[in-house]
Amino acid sequence: MYLPYESGSGALSEFLTAPTRRTEYVGGSPGVSYHDWLKAGERRFVSQKLSVPPGRTTTVDWLRGPPVPGFTRPARNGAAPDETWYRKGNTLTFSLATVTDPAGHHDLPFPSDITSSHFAVKSGDTTLYESDGLSGGILTAAPERTTYTMVYDQTRTNDAFHQSLTTHSETFSSGRSDCRSVPESWTCATERGECEGPAGCSALPVVVPRYRLDTAPDGTSPTGADHAVVTFGYVPGVTAAPAVTRATVELSFDDGKGWTAASLTPLGEGAFRADWTTPRYAAGRDASLRIQRHAERPR
Repeated sequence: MYLPYESGSGALSEFLTAPTRRTEYVGGSPGVSYHDWLKAGERRFVSQKLSVPPGRTTTVDWLRGPPVPGFTRPARNGAAPDETWYRKGNTLTFSLATVTDPAGHHDLPFPSDITSSHFAVKSGDTTLYESDGLSGGILTAAPERTTYTMVYDQTRTNDAFHQSLTTHSETFSSGRSDCRSVPESWTCATERGECEGPAGCSALPVVVPRYRLDTAPDGTSPTGADHAVVTFGYVPGVTAAPAVTRATVELSFDDGKGWTAASLTPLGEGAFRADWTTPRYAAGRDASLRIQRHAERPR
């Protein structure tokens, strides 16, 4: 917990066996804020900073699958999160949180259970940046609007997890912008490698899919009819974001050798319901999920 005038904090923790349902009560002086955190196996997960308005009840799931690399929403009026997604002049700065859950909890960067990872940014067939063992980077880009592909592949080994131990992500396009769209409290890297204020710093139009499988608390689903709701949004600070009008959701029950398209129903505002049937022969097996979006820029 943090009081408004404090730079440090205190923490309380206890052991629990998952899956479980529990009720926690949080209180304190006016203005107090706090983080929820959870250690699972070798991973430590934390929420964004939360306030304590009187009388509020919040229901939240921890680590309901699939946990994947992604971006988190920064706290209101807070500093930039550990991961970044902005452009200042011709400098692109970006990184992903290595593991997030659908509720927005993200992992702390230590200790690591990532056995291999590869991050790359490409423009067409040209690789502009790539590195192993990192989930982001900084590069100088062309001033004109260009389509970039950001690719992050990750393999994890953690006995406490079974889902999403191998993931693949891609996204986005960007042109030079001298307008500020990130919060005033952020600092942004310049072409000289220096950190300055947020003037002229704009958020990259990175698409953020949100999806939660309708699984039991232990991460399993029965065979037969199943579904998920997939919502496509953008990282905070994106202006004039292209609308997500079409998407595809596919599943594989044989380690990616064959894919079955789910039936999609648009729900509006970038959300879709995906329905499919899990065959009986898939009982006891892992399933792979592949999601793609199709966007149109407003005229």
